[in-house]
Amino acid sequence: MSEIDADQCHFVMPFTAQGRYADAEPLYQRALAIAEKRLGPKHPNVARVGKNYATLLRATNRDAEAAQFEALWSAQQPRR
Repeated sequence: MSEIDADQCHFVMPFTAQGRYADAEPLYQRALAIAEKRLGPKHPNVARVGKNYATLLRATNRDAEAAQFEALWSAQQPRR
C-alpha cells in the first residue's frame, strides 16, 4: 500500500475491531478518497481499501451497499 492509505487503514482497524463502525466509516471514506487521488481508481491498493470498507458495510447490515463496492473494485481490477 502507499504510505497514506496504509497509515489510514492501520488507524481504522482498531475502531473496526472494537465495533466502533460509526467512527471507522468516515476514516475509510477518507482513506479511499486519498488513495484514489494519489494512485488512481484502478490501483490494487485502492481496491484493498474499498474491500475493507465493504467489510465494514456488511458488519453494519448494509449488504446492498457492500455488494456495490465489491462489484466496483472487482470490475476495476485487471484480469489475470
